[in-house]
Amino acid sequence: MWEDLLSTLDGGFRYMARWLRTVLAVAGIPFVVLLARGAVEVVFQTLHQLLTAVPKVQVGVDTSNGV
Repeated sequence: MWEDLLSTLDGGFRYMARWLRTVLAVAGIPFVVLLARGAVEVVFQTLHQLLTAVPKVQVGVDTSNGV
């Protein structure tokens, strides 16, 4: 295993041992999913803030408070 790790430094990702690529993928994919989920939450929160920033205007007897 140590030989696989040391040879990775010389060969790069393409010549990396299969077991090492699998470990990196299993650890990396959930990390990317968490980052994407966080980004989506930020986008939705910003969109919500933009939509709720519209001033509420009352015209006549209309008491609606939506956009």
